[in-house]
Amino acid sequence: MAAPDLGFHLRDRLGSEAAEDLHCAFEEIQHDMLAITADRVEARLDARLAALAIELRLDTARTQAERRPEVAYGETTLRVMVIEGVSTIRAEIAEMRVDALRWSLVFWVGHVVAIAMLMAFMLRSR
Repeated sequence: MAAPDLGFHLRDRLGSEAAEDLHCAFEEIQHDMLAITADRVEARLDARLAALAIELRLDTARTQAERRPEVAYGETTLRVMVIEGVSTIRAEIAEMRVDALRWSLVFWVGHVVAIAMLMAFMLRSR
């Protein structure tokens, strides 16, 4: 900042040392005012940032609250789909067991009939 011009009359009346002291006092006051202004601006910025942070937190909480039912619905839908899929798989496995038992019974009955026929043929030929 430029030094304040004290003027010729004031400099002449005060003297050079007093004029220099007055100039230093003006500079000191100017620096103090700048420091006070900077502190006030910083305090305002801090307050505004705090308000914005609170607003952001509220927005985030509001958004999460709005999304929770959608997430719960999606989760429920997914669980229902998984349960239906598992029940379908269980039904198919049960059906496969019945088919396996049926074919096993046919296989063993066929063997018993074949052995009985073989035994009957052997007993007749004697």
